[in-house]
Formats: sequence, structure tokens, C-alpha cells
Amino acid sequence: MTPRSRLLLAFVLAPSLVGCAEEDEGYCDGQESWRAEWVAYEDEVLTIVNQHRAQGATCDGEVFAPSEPLSANVDLRCAARNHSADMAIRSYFSHDTPEGENFSDRVAKTDYAGFAQGENIAYGYASPTEVMTGWMASPGHCRNIMNPDHTQIGIGHYGEGLYWTQVMGRE
Repeated sequence: MTPRSRLLLAFVLAPSLVGCAEEDEGYCDGQESWRAEWVAYEDEVLTIVNQHRAQGATCDGEVFAPSEPLSANVDLRCAARNHSADMAIRSYFSHDTPEGENFSDRVAKTDYAGFAQGENIAYGYASPTEVMTGWMASPGHCRNIMNPDHTQIGIGHYGEGLYWTQVMGRE
């Protein structure tokens, strides 16, 4: 399977106001025990994302000027991690869970006070450099990364099966 075929080409750009009203108690429990190597990979992806944003990029002919870096957000990271883990544990690969829950639904289970604006997912990439190369080669994922309206990001890597999720937002 080629890296491009492992990358889900669909992307999501659907603004949604989220808040604490639908928060599930315990949804973000366990984040402090996330494996150190996975945390390091998540942090490296953030560094690469911000390098691309600082340089600007062209996504399938659409030019994005350099833009401000994204800041890491703990609530978006919780939603991203939970989705990566869920996909790995339940053996599926989709923006939506088998029950139909989407990224906005997952963010709504956290304390995030902003707008959930986009999500990128990937499967099978062994390193941050590989997954970022795949995302930047995909027009929709590239646009999500370069979108200047996004100000925050949460990145979730689940190494058992190599699942990756980015959730972008604006607070």
C-alpha cells in the first residue's frame, strides 16, 4: 500500500461552536499516562506544522502565504488522541466513528471553549516526517494545516497501528 493510499483523502472543514454543556466526565482521563514516545511524536508534528505555516505552501494550486504558528491545545489534543486510540482499538479508519460521532462531537466532550474547525487523520505512517509529508501532499489536508483561520491544534498519535489525528480550532 502506498503512503498516499494510506492517507484518507477526505477532509473536514465544518465550523461548530463547542463548549462544556455536552462534556462527558472522564473523557480526557488517562491523557497524563500517554506513552512518552507518542507525546514526542505529537510534539514533532506540531513543530513541522508550524514550519510549513511559517514558509507558506501551495495546496493543489491554492497559494497560502506564511501564517502564524498554531498553538497546542490540551482539549483538542484529548479529542485527537481519543480518536486515534479508538480507530486503532476498534480497527476502523474514518473521520466518523461507527456510531456516527464526528470531530465536533468529540471536541464537545472536552472543555474547549472555541470552535472546532477541521480534522486530519492518517494511518500507517511510522514517523512525524512521513505523516506530515503525506498530509502536505494531499490538497484537503494541506489546506487544513495551512488555513490561517486556525489558531490552535491538538495532535494525537496512537502507535499501536500507527494512527494519527490532528484537530484544528480557533479560540
